Amino acid sequence: IRLTTAQALVKFLNQQYIEVDGKMAPFVDGIFTLFG
Repeated sequence: IRLTTAQALVKFLNQQYIEVDGKMAPFVDGIFTLFG
């Protein structure tokens, strides 16, 4: 499978979870960017 750097980074971040108060939550809930 071939991915760009950005695609690989997004795929990696989507798989990261953190445990908060006994519940699993996504480490990165969303990303906001400004272009320009």
